[in-house]
Amino acid sequence: MQYHFIVNPNAKSRSGRSVLSIIKPIVEEKIDEYEFHETSGPGDATEIAMMLTQNPLEKVVVVIGGDGTLNEVINGLVNYENITLAVIPMGTGNDFARGLKISKRIKKTLNRIIKMEKVIKVNIGLTQFGNDDGLDYETYRFLVSSGVGYDARICEINNSSNTKSFLNKLNLGKLSYAYLGITQMMNSKYGDVTIELDDGTDVFVKDFIFCSAHNLPYEGGGFLFAPNALCDDGYLDLCVVNNISRFKALLLLPLALKGKHIGHGGVNVYRCKSVLINSKRRLSVHTDGETYDRQNYIKISILPKRIKMIV
Repeated sequence: MQYHFIVNPNAKSRSGRSVLSIIKPIVEEKIDEYEFHETSGPGDATEIAMMLTQNPLEKVVVVIGGDGTLNEVINGLVNYENITLAVIPMGTGNDFARGLKISKRIKKTLNRIIKMEKVIKVNIGLTQFGNDDGLDYETYRFLVSSGVGYDARICEINNSSNTKSFLNKLNLGKLSYAYLGITQMMNSKYGDVTIELDDGTDVFVKDFIFCSAHNLPYEGGGFLFAPNALCDDGYLDLCVVNNISRFKALLLLPLALKGKHIGHGGVNVYRCKSVLINSKRRLSVHTDGETYDRQNYIKISILPKRIKMIV
């Protein structure tokens, strides 16, 4: 079996490069066929994944990086039914690894990958956006979650913020999410939206704050927005927050770290295979923390095929 390691050397303020000195001796000793591929900038992991998987041969693709690098890889994979994916978490949030209880201990995780101790099949989500007659769609895959509104706006700012990089150097990267969570909640302005579920249910959402669609329970560096989300059940778990004061929403944020926000007024949960979000105001959108131009018509769904994952 061929092993391909896609390494983001800049992950977590360039800590990704230091991992290579740890894993290379183990890989050289225990794996016969392997290659290392380093990224040098945004989009590289997608191109590398696409290049590696053009042919239908079975192979293991190991991502060394954070949720953003993993997201790039999942968007580049071709013939992914023949791919076994694995991750050595080296990001700020690491919500994918957290959701599947993948250890941050590099040697331990690498040995599990080499032995392929436990392989499961994981759902892949798909986010599409365009105009309201379904034309001109752009499509992006995700593994953790896709969000519209407040949570995506935090990702927008955080991805271009010097604060995140500074805090990463102090091993306090998660604080950037918390800081932006507070400031953006007080400044957020969103209108009403309509949500359509695949079972035909239409929900008018007044004073919309955000909707996060989950394949795994966590996002934003450890917020347990969807505590019941399962990665292999073929469903999305939606967390919709609306029609509450910004002050109350702020009080709910600490509760969301433990999933205790569920059941409070203004928080609604749904399970579906697909959801359409229609808004007159253009809203921020993210997939696994990666953001795009603001949209007013967004479809989020689960793909029929799953991918093999070493956990």
